[in-house]
Amino acid sequence: MEEYLKTRRHPLTLLGTMRYLDHSQTSNRSSVGSRMVSSSAGRKKYVEGSKMQELLMKKFAAFDIDRTEPPAAVSFPWGSSQINLVDTPGHIDFTMEVEQSLAVLDGAVVVLDASAGVEAQTLTVWRQAAGYRVPRLLYLNKMDRSDADEVSCVKSIEEKLDATPLLLHTPVRHEGKLIGLLDLLNLEEIIWTQGRGQKYTRRKLTEKEDGHVWENTMTGHRHLVDTISSLDDNLADIIIQEESLDNIQSKDITAAIRRCTIDMKGFPIVCGSSYKNIGVQTLMDAVVDYLPSPDQCNELGLKFLLVECILVS
Repeated sequence: MEEYLKTRRHPLTLLGTMRYLDHSQTSNRSSVGSRMVSSSAGRKKYVEGSKMQELLMKKFAAFDIDRTEPPAAVSFPWGSSQINLVDTPGHIDFTMEVEQSLAVLDGAVVVLDASAGVEAQTLTVWRQAAGYRVPRLLYLNKMDRSDADEVSCVKSIEEKLDATPLLLHTPVRHEGKLIGLLDLLNLEEIIWTQGRGQKYTRRKLTEKEDGHVWENTMTGHRHLVDTISSLDDNLADIIIQEESLDNIQSKDITAAIRRCTIDMKGFPIVCGSSYKNIGVQTLMDAVVDYLPSPDQCNELGLKFLLVECILVS
């Protein structure tokens, strides 16, 4: 198995998106697609959705999963990774279709409406994913809405899903409009500039220049690191050695979040607005950083990998 994985050009992840009806998952898939096309032009291979659907149907057939219609699917490169995206339906009438899709996933993005938080069907798909032991991260979509509230969403995730939330972003607004995100892990401000969400800038926050914003971001950073350290012994040891929550390197925090996500001890939460094309790149970065590659997935996923119906080089 290890030799087989080494022959692949990129680490591969079979990723599913799950959500309740009307959480703009289609907008999210379209936004991811547009970012993918722009990143692959001239240097990387783009696999058409129809081809990806054909490969998915072969994969379902290989495991005797009866599907008359393929899920919406596409494969695309992101950085040094190759992501195979499966968009599952969110309506309660398609519960069985979601169940079938879960059998082939390495990881999943659970899409929530940032103005509503956890809803009834969210509980259903969450339990389904837990049953298949699919590692998950959560995406708070529609952060551009005036009633979007990441704090309430985090509380509903903690209470209704009985999960440990790891909030990585908070919104940046200017004159009531969403323009970017604050990265609580790296203590950075990410602002989306002109264009259809393709251009954005990162700026390191400083106490001198950012004052109140820096203080709030630092508070969120400390809470994040403290929460992760309660779940991950390796990070806890580093904190003990450093004798501070403030001096931990980002790479150590990222590695700890990945371990917690794969072990399903904690669940990263990223924010954005697919309709406004804000936060899509950071979502895909989180997928690569925190969700498992096939060599880290469960036994069923490794079987699917060997079938090689869906692998793209």
